[in-house]
Amino acid sequence: MNSNLKILSVSNNEWIEYFSRHPNASIFHIPSWFDLLVDCYGFEKNLLALENSQGNIIAGIPVIRINSRLTGKRGIALPFSDFCPPLGETTEEFVEALQLWRKEQNLAPHANLCITKEG
Repeated sequence: MNSNLKILSVSNNEWIEYFSRHPNASIFHIPSWFDLLVDCYGFEKNLLALENSQGNIIAGIPVIRINSRLTGKRGIALPFSDFCPPLGETTEEFVEALQLWRKEQNLAPHANLCITKEG
Protein backbone atom coordinates (compact mmCIF):
# COMPACT_ATOMS: atom_id res chain seq x y z
CA MET A 1 0.00 0.00 0.00
CA ASN A 2 1.29 3.45 -0.86
CA SER A 3 0.33 5.60 2.15
CA ASN A 4 1.49 8.89 3.55
CA LEU A 5 1.44 10.27 7.10
CA LYS A 6 0.21 13.86 7.21
CA ILE A 7 -0.20 16.40 9.97
CA LEU A 8 -3.68 17.89 9.65
CA SER A 9 -5.66 20.54 11.45
CA VAL A 10 -8.13 19.05 13.93
CA SER A 11 -10.82 21.10 12.21
CA ASN A 12 -9.92 19.54 8.85
CA ASN A 13 -13.18 18.55 7.14
CA GLU A 14 -11.81 15.18 6.05
CA TRP A 15 -10.85 14.33 9.66
CA ILE A 16 -14.24 15.46 10.96
CA GLU A 17 -16.00 13.29 8.36
CA TYR A 18 -13.68 10.35 9.10
CA PHE A 19 -14.10 10.32 12.88
CA SER A 20 -17.84 11.14 12.62
CA ARG A 21 -18.50 7.89 10.77
CA HIS A 22 -15.92 5.75 12.59
CA PRO A 23 -17.58 3.26 14.98
CA ASN A 24 -14.77 3.52 17.59
CA ALA A 25 -14.57 7.32 17.74
CA SER A 26 -15.17 8.92 21.11
CA ILE A 27 -15.65 12.38 22.56
CA PHE A 28 -11.86 12.56 22.84
CA HIS A 29 -11.48 12.54 19.04
CA ILE A 30 -13.59 15.67 18.45
CA PRO A 31 -11.85 18.98 17.70
CA SER A 32 -13.42 20.84 20.64
CA TRP A 33 -11.81 18.45 23.18
CA PHE A 34 -8.46 18.78 21.46
CA ASP A 35 -8.78 22.59 21.40
CA LEU A 36 -9.75 22.67 25.09
CA LEU A 37 -6.53 20.88 26.07
CA VAL A 38 -4.47 23.27 23.95
CA ASP A 39 -6.25 26.37 25.28
CA CYS A 40 -6.04 25.32 28.94
CA TYR A 41 -2.51 23.94 29.04
CA GLY A 42 -0.73 25.52 26.07
CA PHE A 43 0.20 22.20 24.47
CA GLU A 44 1.09 21.88 20.81
CA LYS A 45 -1.45 19.86 18.88
CA ASN A 46 -0.86 17.45 16.03
CA LEU A 47 -3.41 15.38 14.20
CA LEU A 48 -1.55 12.55 12.55
CA ALA A 49 -3.44 10.97 9.67
CA LEU A 50 -2.40 8.19 7.35
CA GLU A 51 -3.75 8.73 3.85
CA ASN A 52 -3.91 6.23 1.03
CA SER A 53 -2.76 6.97 -2.53
CA GLN A 54 -6.18 8.51 -3.30
CA GLY A 55 -5.76 11.01 -0.43
CA ASN A 56 -8.39 9.38 1.80
CA ILE A 57 -7.74 9.08 5.53
CA ILE A 58 -7.36 5.42 6.48
CA ALA A 59 -6.11 5.90 10.05
CA GLY A 60 -5.49 8.77 12.42
CA ILE A 61 -4.75 9.86 15.95
CA PRO A 62 -4.71 13.21 17.76
CA VAL A 63 -1.42 13.79 19.59
CA ILE A 64 -0.40 16.53 22.01
CA ARG A 65 3.28 17.48 22.14
CA ILE A 66 4.53 18.25 25.63
CA ASN A 67 7.89 19.76 26.46
CA SER A 68 8.68 18.98 30.10
CA ARG A 69 11.88 19.76 31.98
CA LEU A 70 11.42 16.46 33.83
CA THR A 71 10.52 14.08 31.03
CA GLY A 72 11.63 15.91 27.88
CA LYS A 73 9.62 16.26 24.69
CA ARG A 74 6.84 13.70 24.41
CA GLY A 75 3.85 12.94 22.22
CA ILE A 76 0.72 11.83 24.08
CA ALA A 77 -2.65 10.73 22.71
CA LEU A 78 -4.24 12.42 24.64
CA PRO A 79 -3.53 13.67 28.15
CA PHE A 80 -6.52 14.12 30.46
CA SER A 81 -8.51 11.70 28.32
CA ASP A 82 -9.77 8.32 29.49
CA PHE A 83 -8.92 6.52 26.27
CA CYS A 84 -8.01 7.93 22.86
CA PRO A 85 -6.82 5.13 20.59
CA PRO A 86 -5.96 5.62 16.94
CA LEU A 87 -8.89 5.30 14.56
CA GLY A 88 -8.50 2.93 11.64
CA GLU A 89 -6.28 -0.04 11.24
CA THR A 90 -3.12 0.07 13.32
CA THR A 91 -1.11 -1.62 10.62
CA GLU A 92 2.63 -2.03 10.79
CA GLU A 93 2.86 0.74 8.20
CA PHE A 94 0.89 3.12 10.45
CA VAL A 95 2.98 2.27 13.52
CA GLU A 96 6.22 2.74 11.56
CA ALA A 97 4.99 6.11 10.23
CA LEU A 98 4.14 7.24 13.77
CA GLN A 99 7.54 6.14 15.08
CA LEU A 100 9.26 8.02 12.24
CA TRP A 101 7.23 11.14 13.13
CA ARG A 102 8.32 10.76 16.77
CA LYS A 103 11.97 10.66 15.70
CA GLU A 104 11.56 13.60 13.28
CA GLN A 105 9.99 15.66 16.07
CA ASN A 106 12.98 14.89 18.29
CA LEU A 107 10.74 13.48 21.00
CA ALA A 108 12.39 11.88 24.01
CA PRO A 109 13.92 8.49 23.14
CA HIS A 110 12.39 6.97 26.27
CA ALA A 111 8.93 8.16 25.18
CA ASN A 112 7.37 5.09 23.62
CA LEU A 113 4.45 5.44 21.30
CA CYS A 114 1.97 2.82 22.47
CA ILE A 115 -0.64 1.65 20.01
CA THR A 116 -3.46 -0.71 20.89
CA LYS A 117 -5.46 -2.57 18.29
CA GLU A 118 -9.19 -2.03 17.98
CA GLY A 119 -11.65 -4.72 18.74
